[in-house]
Amino acid sequence: MQSIRAVFKGPTFTGTASSLLIAVLILISLSMRISAHEVWLEPAEFAPSVGKTVPVSIKVGQNLEGESLVFLRRDFPRIVKHAGGRNISVTSIDGNIPALSVLIRDRGPNIVSLASRVYELDFETKEKLAEYLDLEGYTKLAESTRTSLQNPIEMSEEYERNAKTVLFGDGKRQGRDQRSGLELEFVFEDDFSRFVMGNKVRARLLKSGRPLPNIPVKAIATGRQPAAAFLVTDAAGRVEIPLDSKGQWLINAVYFSRWPSGATGEIKSIWSSYTFDVE
Repeated sequence: MQSIRAVFKGPTFTGTASSLLIAVLILISLSMRISAHEVWLEPAEFAPSVGKTVPVSIKVGQNLEGESLVFLRRDFPRIVKHAGGRNISVTSIDGNIPALSVLIRDRGPNIVSLASRVYELDFETKEKLAEYLDLEGYTKLAESTRTSLQNPIEMSEEYERNAKTVLFGDGKRQGRDQRSGLELEFVFEDDFSRFVMGNKVRARLLKSGRPLPNIPVKAIATGRQPAAAFLVTDAAGRVEIPLDSKGQWLINAVYFSRWPSGATGEIKSIWSSYTFDVE
């Protein structure tokens, strides 16, 4: 994608073999980031037995199709598991793919949350910016971008990513969701026992703990046609998701806290995703 370039300030590497390997992995990981913003946590299984260590990938792409990111602590400084009334930091090693290994100690919901560092992108054509907005459900803003701007444009974006997933120890699907302390996050209001095909479940989108109204939300499921359903949060920051397909689901939203008025300026955004499975 020649019209979108990432601005990356990496560490200074020595000539050791390990440093060179990590440098290569960073470049590979960076190339994946340029093509898509959606990031989600994808466990190898959603209902592991207690005592099992579950590989969890950090994926980047669109509509649950993407690549696994290399784990780099500088990119993902905060990863926490919330289970049994405890908050436990999840650690990993630079270069790991899958990125995480999560030990399941508790029956019921084990919620894993992740926060990234801040990244930067530059947009040089209005077409790429409009395409990006269309993919996230901001159709009116995309239309305005196409009609009001002239090429070339000079826009930079600062963005950060938040992601959650839930695993059910011993397959026990009873229990409630909880806030993870992410700056932008989804929190389900319904008990996890309702995550069965044919039901509807409610989730709220929170920014610093406060509900966000009128934000587009994508609900995506593997095997669903079309893959994505577009929803909008109501005045209470809530969406109701019709679980019309079994298997893995992803809900995703982006919040723009800064948007330029012309063809030059800075965009600031925060992304949030939540993966879960439906029986």
